[in-house]
Amino acid sequence: MLEFICSDMWKPYFKVIAKKAGQAIHVLDRFHIMAHLNKAIDKVRAEEATALKTKGYEPILTQTRWLLLKRPENLSEPQNLKLADLLRSKIEPMKKVARMLKKHRSLLLNWFRAKGQFSSGVVEGFNTKAKLTTRKAYGFRTYHGAEIAWYHTLGALPVPESAHRFC
Repeated sequence: MLEFICSDMWKPYFKVIAKKAGQAIHVLDRFHIMAHLNKAIDKVRAEEATALKTKGYEPILTQTRWLLLKRPENLSEPQNLKLADLLRSKIEPMKKVARMLKKHRSLLLNWFRAKGQFSSGVVEGFNTKAKLTTRKAYGFRTYHGAEIAWYHTLGALPVPESAHRFC
């Protein structure tokens, strides 16, 4: 019986998991959570820098990206103060991520129930390799040729010495 399942926050995944694996503990993948946070951080910083530069001011969010990603215990006192100012600002993209995390709180906490053992990193890596192989196979005349390329790349099969036989 399936005990744990790990996914990102795509709604169709939630529906399928609830229907087909409702008994499993659903763990949200940390990579995707951090991707949402990084996207919000980059959006805020870019918008702020552009707005302040057009008004002739110094952008205040420069050098703040790592404040949001750094462990709190590793922050210096000036970094703590700057981070506190930033978090009190209630910037909309950051609020959006906070609302998303609050909405999925129980699934986020499942990571602890699973003792941090699960991640979809292997699947993501597999998908990336499959996409790259598909791009490299562009121009193959048959599906069979692309299929052989996938077997060699994804199955780590040895590359043949020669692809053709010469008389």
